[in-house]
Amino acid sequence: MSTVLFAGCAVDGTATRRAIEYQTGHYSTSPTDTPLAVPERLAGMRLGEFIPFRGEIDQVFTERVSGTSPKSSPKNLSGFIPGAETVRANRAFRFGYTTSGTGEQNGKSVGVYAGVLRYSDAAAAAAAVSSMARRVAAEWRATLTAAGQKNRPRVAPLSGLGADNTVVSVEWIEPGTTRSLALVPHGSDVLVAVFNGMSASRTEALQKSTFTKLAEASDAGSGISVDQKQPNLDLYALAVANTSTDERYLYDGTVAGPRTQAQLADDSRVDYESLRAAGVDAVANRATVLYRAASSKQAAALRDHHSVAVSASGRSPVASPQDLPDIRCYRVADSRAVECLLAFDRYFARAIGKDLADAQQRISAQVVLLQKA
Repeated sequence: MSTVLFAGCAVDGTATRRAIEYQTGHYSTSPTDTPLAVPERLAGMRLGEFIPFRGEIDQVFTERVSGTSPKSSPKNLSGFIPGAETVRANRAFRFGYTTSGTGEQNGKSVGVYAGVLRYSDAAAAAAAVSSMARRVAAEWRATLTAAGQKNRPRVAPLSGLGADNTVVSVEWIEPGTTRSLALVPHGSDVLVAVFNGMSASRTEALQKSTFTKLAEASDAGSGISVDQKQPNLDLYALAVANTSTDERYLYDGTVAGPRTQAQLADDSRVDYESLRAAGVDAVANRATVLYRAASSKQAAALRDHHSVAVSASGRSPVASPQDLPDIRCYRVADSRAVECLLAFDRYFARAIGKDLADAQQRISAQVVLLQKA
């Protein structure tokens, strides 16, 4: 519990100040910039500023999935590169970022993973390409055999993807659909794209257009390294720290730029434009998600944008802590989870709790931290 002064008016209109005891539970109201995520994840988040949105790859990919995240170890790669953690060459993997999504085309589910993976040097990146391609081919062959399929993966370069590229492709279990993994060494990076559920011709066309975008992303983010000092720790210190029992997500403990943060939205382009309009330069991801806008007016506009978005998603309004009108809370559809929104000075904050009490405690702790700043 924390007590702060709140400005108000007496019945006769005289200005008064009254104390409000915010119910903050176990959430700290003391600013701290620790703990942070490991340096590899922080570097991956910075690289995320250059990775194309799913909708820029193809507008059919309308829904984000959990693979949209920074990558900090070979184990993180196994969700879309089967067996990646067992590939010896991946010991030289440093960090990366991938976007991923699903959609529907001609009544069939389709999906994508695409991103940039950084290695210790160009030789390590080239070695990882051939090793991962062989491993994926073996994994897919085993999956198809177990499903009673006689199809076998083809491993070969694809014209137009760049030097030394390797593509693993196969007609998948559902007739008329292809699963394809393309890997291209690009300096000390490996460009990667996985497409699932499309025709062979459509997959090939998307591989070529996607790798043009990924090469641009790799070049634009070439200066990012693990040993760089993390910027915007002043903002990070103002966000509410996680407790030891909080469920963690891959963005937790990080600071994101506006594009990296927008990757989490189903429609990343719309979300990114709202952040640009608000002049957001950085976002801290902890027990609360704290956005720094260019002004108080723009922070309030960002809160209003999110209020409309959460209402449109089927969330219903619930009580705000201490009935403060500047804090808006909504129950997630078909769930006990609650999200609370706050605009305070040039900051916009979001808090998602496992229930109403948890969400109110998180956003209340955020109020106290910002009032102390």
